[in-house]
Amino acid sequence: MVDAPLFGTLSRRQNADGRVDNVLPPRNHADHLVNRYWRYIDPLEHILDQERFSCSYQTLFAGGELDCNEDIFISILNAIFALSTQLEESVLSEQRDQASNTFFQRAWTLLRPETILWEPGSLEIVQCLLLMSHYLQCTKNLHQTWMAVGSAVRIAQSLDLHMPDKFSSSSLNIDSSLRRHVWQRCVFRDR
Repeated sequence: MVDAPLFGTLSRRQNADGRVDNVLPPRNHADHLVNRYWRYIDPLEHILDQERFSCSYQTLFAGGELDCNEDIFISILNAIFALSTQLEESVLSEQRDQASNTFFQRAWTLLRPETILWEPGSLEIVQCLLLMSHYLQCTKNLHQTWMAVGSAVRIAQSLDLHMPDKFSSSSLNIDSSLRRHVWQRCVFRDR
């Protein structure tokens, strides 16, 4: 029952040996997509801390060890790639959709939504689910959109993001402004 799909049937892209296909695009293309995210998407829907993200991004491409869950970070990164690819107007619509769907499927598989409900929540999981819901909102997957948003809201509540009084005394080492922004995005997406 643990491996039952939570959001319906999404095909998982795996290699012949069963591993997840989590190949990153070439660095210059990845940089281009990440820059598009910061320029066009983040100002409208601030979810991530740019400095913290950039540090992890640089570490990942340098082959270093991340100070966060690597699967979740790469899932966030692929969600960013999926969203930013949709902004590539110079690419044919069909190619854009195929490329962004590939990135989304990688993000989905790395996050493993069917198991995150059984593990302790984290701000990164909430952020990833919000990014995924943003992508899903632009597709015909309304049920999956609402399930991703609902999961993000419930995990955020378990982290007390909805309680501003706990921001300063939280045991989590998270900037209170970021916590507030993430909670606001949860509320906005849930409406």
